Amino acid sequence: MNSFDYIVVGAGSAGAVIAWEIARRELGTVAVFESGLRTTHSHSRIPVLYPWLFRGSALNHFAATIPQAGLAGRKIPLPSGKGLGGSSLINAMIWSPPTVRNMSDWSKWTNNAWSVSEQVDALGVIQAAYRNDAGGDEVSSSFVHPSLSPLLEFRSHDGGPLFIPYPRNIRQGHRIDVWSAFRSPAHAKQLTVLRGKQATKVLMRDNVALGMEWKDYRSASVHTTYAKRGVILSAGTLRSPEILLRSGIGPRDALIDAGIELEIESPGVGRNLQDHLVFPVVFRSLHEPLPSRFAIEEIRRSLVQADGAMTSNIAELGAFIRTESGGALRFTSDRKTADAFEFEGQLHVTPTHYLEYPLRENPTSALSIGVTPLHPASRGEIRIAPSGEVEIDPNYLSHPHDLELFLRLVRAVRDLDLKDAGLSRDLEILPGAKRASDEQIALALSRFATTLYHYIGSCSVGTHSDSVCDADFQVRGAERLYVCDGSVLPSQPCGNTQVSVMMLAQLLANRLAKS
Repeated sequence: MNSFDYIVVGAGSAGAVIAWEIARRELGTVAVFESGLRTTHSHSRIPVLYPWLFRGSALNHFAATIPQAGLAGRKIPLPSGKGLGGSSLINAMIWSPPTVRNMSDWSKWTNNAWSVSEQVDALGVIQAAYRNDAGGDEVSSSFVHPSLSPLLEFRSHDGGPLFIPYPRNIRQGHRIDVWSAFRSPAHAKQLTVLRGKQATKVLMRDNVALGMEWKDYRSASVHTTYAKRGVILSAGTLRSPEILLRSGIGPRDALIDAGIELEIESPGVGRNLQDHLVFPVVFRSLHEPLPSRFAIEEIRRSLVQADGAMTSNIAELGAFIRTESGGALRFTSDRKTADAFEFEGQLHVTPTHYLEYPLRENPTSALSIGVTPLHPASRGEIRIAPSGEVEIDPNYLSHPHDLELFLRLVRAVRDLDLKDAGLSRDLEILPGAKRASDEQIALALSRFATTLYHYIGSCSVGTHSDSVCDADFQVRGAERLYVCDGSVLPSQPCGNTQVSVMMLAQLLANRLAKS
């Protein structure tokens, strides 16, 4: 078949939801273009092995930034998932819904077209899909490595626990990816999956999206497929803008410089790129570390008995940091307080040396507290160079606010009294007890901070003319062309991004059902 009602580009956290919702609601036939050939990988099913997928895996797109001035000129690798499930195949499986403050913010960006109540309802659908896949259980996982257990006894300023185990998309010892959670066999006839097909550009005529041009991964031959009702780009924050740009939709001057014929002028395509950075405060631990190599017997135990260290998601514990009215930083693990406060920082606690695991065969006995500022002011862009290559420039730490807040958050973590958990300043590996001044910490940040792979914003939604998409996810100036993935988010969630992206897909499905 060469024609469908809808084409969905990408089978990740947004595309999987959209495609199966179109099929389930019987809105028409849908073709899903997925560049990945593989549907799964044993390292994806076993939670603890996901870091291996960042290196040499068929489930990972390989991309990197251009050299980053704010990070000592380093090129930062940018992992993103490839296959049925997208980044939900390789992420840390943390269940972190957007807060009410997030949803209120996005409602304002869309002039209340994304009402808070509709966003809450969409989250309920997402939660139910994962609950059903798990046989009725809540989204959670109880494994905590022994080296982290003492941290559960610490209390925050509001009297609650300072750290809590993150809820995780793990059931019976296995990862739950988005494709598996939303798959509806009863409606599979409505859906055609085209694996190993790399979408290259949208076919346009008179500003109307007619279909997709795509390249076969194996043969490198170029083909076209048509869509009667709409083309939906859900290729992710790094790739959806690239497809638009190669289709002639973007900033006029940038397209001319790249030798691409202008179809629709859209100044915001590729711009407003945002990401969460993470810097690990690393302590030497007195406990045995999480292994980085597992014997076949241990793998079988995780598959058969669904327990043990191989069911760890590594980033097991978490907490959030907010600023009180007087300016003091306060730690909390209670997400319900998000109605009253905007969290400024997030912590991910791992039973590993964050920068080494799993590279070393004999891992360092260490514990890491990853520090992340949640609302960076720095903005980057994705562009097509005159050479034809895509350039990704997050422009990390280019805004003075970001470095200032990063320093405050790192100092706050280092000032925590964690001696009862065996963590003292003299055991600090990074930044290291001798690095005490702001200048020394800033130098460590520039050398060792890295992405938390929460890219958003490069096809931002909004009501102003520079917004790439309107509140119905349609590309401004185009008909029957939609973008729905993290790229449309105008601002960062207070936490990990996957659940927010799935929520967006439900919002688009609601609109397609009404059209």
